[in-house]
Amino acid sequence: MTPTTAPDQASGPCRDDRLSLELPGEGLATLIERSAVSGGVMRLALQGEIDMCREAELRALADTFDRSTVPSAHVDLSEVEFLDSVGLAFLARLLRTSSARGGRVSVGAPSSAVRRVLAVSGMLSLLDVVD
Repeated sequence: MTPTTAPDQASGPCRDDRLSLELPGEGLATLIERSAVSGGVMRLALQGEIDMCREAELRALADTFDRSTVPSAHVDLSEVEFLDSVGLAFLARLLRTSSARGGRVSVGAPSSAVRRVLAVSGMLSLLDVVD
């Protein structure tokens, strides 16, 4: 039996969609290169297809939020074309951390397809939606 491996971005079906975060008082920063956060709301911007190809990057974003002391997060979904269970797990992790800190998680401008995934999963009722 040959072990399976996750597709890599060079040869697999994964596209090079960008994930970024905006730190309070600073512009958009490249994922993983920034981890210091202070006060306010952590702003995250996701683009493209949020699926298994983005799992490691989403984990790094969630780790950044977990290590911070920021109570709330806003995730801009306006440029997300597709969201699967990996994206839902990411949002659930942000919700757990935020809830423990007395904060909230909001999502910005989800498309009708993404909104439908959030609704069917029950996640929509847990998030603040900003259109």
